[in-house]
Amino acid sequence: MSVIVKPSRNRPVKTTQTSLELLEVIKDLEGATISDLTGTTGLARSTVHNHLQTLLEMGYIVRENNTYYVGLWLFHLGEHSRTRKGAYDYGERAVQRLADATDKVAAFGVEENGRLITLFHESGNASDPGSELGGCSHLHCTAAGKAILAALPEERRDHIIDAHGLPGRTEETITDRQRLGTALETVRERGYAMEEAERAPGYKAVGTALQYPDGRVFGGLAVGGPTDLLDRQRAEKERQRRAIGGDAYTLEDDFDEETLSLLLEVAEDVEANLANDVSNS
Repeated sequence: MSVIVKPSRNRPVKTTQTSLELLEVIKDLEGATISDLTGTTGLARSTVHNHLQTLLEMGYIVRENNTYYVGLWLFHLGEHSRTRKGAYDYGERAVQRLADATDKVAAFGVEENGRLITLFHESGNASDPGSELGGCSHLHCTAAGKAILAALPEERRDHIIDAHGLPGRTEETITDRQRLGTALETVRERGYAMEEAERAPGYKAVGTALQYPDGRVFGGLAVGGPTDLLDRQRAEKERQRRAIGGDAYTLEDDFDEETLSLLLEVAEDVEANLANDVSNS
């Protein structure tokens, strides 16, 4: 649960910080009473009440009986953030194309403040227990996030790791900085990153970074699914390929070459659109 906000060297306004912390707690608890909030934050009841009243008046929360919930006005703000850059449309179309063609989970996200924010997400016939539209994840434990980390300048990458650390989400999460560095070097050599139950147990994905012509990172694109689904899909493709005398798949980690090829093809199309935008600006 993300209750504590790290102190900032820029001296944040305490009242604003407290209101936002309460909003985060209400979200994490999926609804909270004043008693829930005082117990979780340690704030005085009168303090919690005053902040809640302000948030209510601003429309950021709603009250149902004695329980407070995140208000839909925040959806309006989030949607504005998601659509303010026209180029994000390329990510949306890429996700839809991948989900339709693979029946796997496809997602497009961007790095903001050192975290991966999922802007578009389609499930196909699969499910992703660890991701949601607008969800915020650490970069080091997701396919798209690792691809983004590998593409970022070293100074920026180090800053992100220093600020957010390498917390373990599962037993498979890479939590050692040296191991992560080795993994990211492999990502740069391959052009894609693998996620192997590092964010959620039983979930695997492959992802790649999307970049502008000058190397700046635009975002990350990933496709994946639960291990059991990937096993079934791979077995079926293997059966079909052998039936026509083809060779067995050689790509490791439960992803067939067709899925990887499509991911990289779609990524190339997005980058071509970005390059076209730059040349026409």
